[in-house]
Amino acid sequence: MRFYRLLRPVWSPILNRALRDRLDRDARQRWVDDVWARFQALIREQPGEPTFGARIMAQLSVATLAIFQALVAAGLNDEQARQKTTQITWRIYFPSAMLLWRLAGLFSRDPLARVRIAMSWAMRWPYTAPGYRMAFVPADEGVAFDVERCPAADTFARFDRSDLCVSAWCALDDPLADRWGLALTRTGTLASGAARCDFSFRKEE
Repeated sequence: MRFYRLLRPVWSPILNRALRDRLDRDARQRWVDDVWARFQALIREQPGEPTFGARIMAQLSVATLAIFQALVAAGLNDEQARQKTTQITWRIYFPSAMLLWRLAGLFSRDPLARVRIAMSWAMRWPYTAPGYRMAFVPADEGVAFDVERCPAADTFARFDRSDLCVSAWCALDDPLADRWGLALTRTGTLASGAARCDFSFRKEE
C-alpha cells in the first residue's frame, strides 16, 4: 500500500473541494474517508501488471472507480457521479500533463514537435511495454500513434465500468489537446470497444 500512502495526501484536498457545494465540512471528510476505504477494498481485487508504470495507471483507475462509487453512495445518480468524477480526474490529470508539455517545450516551441517529444518520454514511462502496447504510426500530417493495450481500459472493463473510463479518462484527451493548441482526431478507444485507441494530432486550422 505504498502507493496509497503517497496518493491519499495529494488527492484528498482535491476530493474535499469537489463536494463543497453539496456537503458540509464534516460530511465531506466522511466522504473522502469513504473514497479511500473503497480504494483499499478494490485494490485487493486488482491483478498484477508487468511494469511499474502499468501498475501505477491501474491503481489510478481503481482510485477513479472508488471516487465514483463513493459519489453514488453519497446520493448522486449514475450520470451525476460520472460527471463529478470526470471533473475530479480533470483537476488531477491536467497539471501533470501540462508539466510534461512544459518540459518538452524546453526542446521545441513547435506544438507537433512537442507532442512527439512528450509522448516519446511517456512511452518510456509510465506507458512502458509490455504493460502498454503503443507506438507511433505514419501520418500524412501531424503526429499519430496507436494504443493496443491499456491497463486503465482493462481495469475499468474488469469492474464492468468501461463507460466511466470513456468519460473520466479518454474524454480528457480532447480538452488537453485544445490546451496544447492542437486538434485531436480519434475514431475509437479500447474502452469504447474499438480494437485500438488511434490518436492523431495536427495543428489547429
